Amino acid sequence: MELRRNTLVARGARGRGARAGGFTLIEVLVTIAVLLVMLPAIVGGFKQAADIARLTRQRAEATALAQSKMDEMVATGLWQQGGTRGEETYRATVYTWEASLSNWEEADVHPLLNLQRLDVTVSWTFRSTDVPQKVQLTTVVYLPDTTTQTVAKTPGGKLQ
Repeated sequence: MELRRNTLVARGARGRGARAGGFTLIEVLVTIAVLLVMLPAIVGGFKQAADIARLTRQRAEATALAQSKMDEMVATGLWQQGGTRGEETYRATVYTWEASLSNWEEADVHPLLNLQRLDVTVSWTFRSTDVPQKVQLTTVVYLPDTTTQTVAKTPGGKLQ
C-alpha cells in the first residue's frame, strides 16, 4: 500500500504547474506556418544560386572556346583571312563564334609596325532568361609587309 501512495503523490506533483516534455499543438502549428512562409524564399535562393553557377560555367566554356579558336588561328595563319565564324555545341549549349580582323589603333602612330587587331567573339543564349551573352578576346598580330623586298647579306658582308 505504501508504494501506491508514493506513486500518486509523485503524479500529482508533476501534474500541476510542471509541464511534461514535448511541444504543444499551438507551437507545432506556428512552426509549420513559419516554415511555409519561408520555404518559397529558400527555394528561390537555391534556384538563383543554380542559375548563377550555370552562367559562370557557360562563361568559362565560352572563354575557353574563344582562346582555343584564337590560338588555332594564330598558329595556322588563318587569322589573315578574317571574318571566320563557326558554331560549337557543348553540354546542350550552342556557342557561336566569330573572328574579325581590324587595324590596331596604335598602328596609326607607328605605321611601320604592320600590326592588326584580332577579335574572337563567342555568343550564346542563357536558357534560364533567354538573355544573349557574349565573351570577346582580343590580341594583336603581325601582318608581314609583302611590298618591301628583304635584302640579305652574304657572309662576306656584301648585299645580294
